[in-house]
Amino acid sequence: MPFEFPRLTRRGLIATGSAGLLTAAAGPSLAMPGPSPVDTGSVQGGRVAFPNWRGEADRPSAPPPAPLPPSERVGFAIVGLGRLSLEELLPAFGECKRARPVALVSGSPEKAALVAAQHGIKPSSVYSYADFDRIAENPEVQAVYVVLPNGLHREYVLRAAKAGKHVMCEKPMANNSAEAREMTVACDAAGVKLMIAYRCQYEPNNREVIRLVRSGAMGAPRFIEATNTQTMGTGDQWRFRKALAGGGALPDIGLYCLNTARAILGEEPVEVFARVFNPEGDPRYSEVEEAVSLCCASRPAPSPTARRATARMRARTCGCGWKRAGSTWRTPSPTRASGCASPTGKGRTRRSRRSACRRRTSSPWRSTIWRAASRRTGRRTRRGRRGCRTIC
Repeated sequence: MPFEFPRLTRRGLIATGSAGLLTAAAGPSLAMPGPSPVDTGSVQGGRVAFPNWRGEADRPSAPPPAPLPPSERVGFAIVGLGRLSLEELLPAFGECKRARPVALVSGSPEKAALVAAQHGIKPSSVYSYADFDRIAENPEVQAVYVVLPNGLHREYVLRAAKAGKHVMCEKPMANNSAEAREMTVACDAAGVKLMIAYRCQYEPNNREVIRLVRSGAMGAPRFIEATNTQTMGTGDQWRFRKALAGGGALPDIGLYCLNTARAILGEEPVEVFARVFNPEGDPRYSEVEEAVSLCCASRPAPSPTARRATARMRARTCGCGWKRAGSTWRTPSPTRASGCASPTGKGRTRRSRRSACRRRTSSPWRSTIWRAASRRTGRRTRRGRRGCRTIC
């Protein structure tokens, strides 16, 4: 006869299930193996570490992140909520292990309130530019990140220093050297740190390049060429306004080329030659340059040994007034040179002594040639290009 399923009722199902659970509990349990240290990891030096579980042909996995507790991270106030802050900086803060945004400064209350809610920032820590100085009363703010057009850097660095907060400022530091000096003096007087937001010289690959070049492992550097270009769009933006930008291609993107050369060589330019180009008929470049080409020559600072050797050589050669003034060498004046005489005043004519002085006191330190070109064009395309070519 065919098989018939028993009639199921709610009461019968509950009774059958209870009996099955009791039987399973009364029966022998299955022994499960314990976890392996390879799977659980261990706490080492305040962070969780795992042994390598991959085979020899695979790269070991990176260690898990070990962020500081939020209360121990450096609290930043972000000044300016433009593209850079919203597209780059705040997302990067989300991955940061040692810093966090704790305050916002913006001229748009609606935008600031929305961004603060998205990133968990208190409404009381949202400021306008007018009441920016109230950050001095916020103990969570330890540093201020100035992300404003170049022409506003000086004002907000000075105000942040007056509030007693450390400052990170976007590049370029200022529109001119006088503003930059004023900013450094103000931060020194307030006892706070000032940093310009260049990152390249801190990246591991670039630090290795710096080590190789400065160590002489590849020989003495003689020529560096760097190029940077950028396509420009509408002219209705602050980058085309000299009061806000300070200039065109050079302070916007050309400085990356210059800063890279300075960082790699550890040298500063001692000679500069430059050309600026602006296209005719393009109103975007009525205030700032489209292209810049520049050539620099640099000389490394002498080592203490080189300074001593050069000083001895000069002292032996003549007594025409070579003296060290502070950390720089002061060359003899023409008057002193015309009356140059040997330490003993004997043995040579005045003319021969002057010739020897000029020959033997020439600097033995090498020079490096820098050359740079920056360009923003709009002549062949609908959108202009901004660029910098730096040959250093």
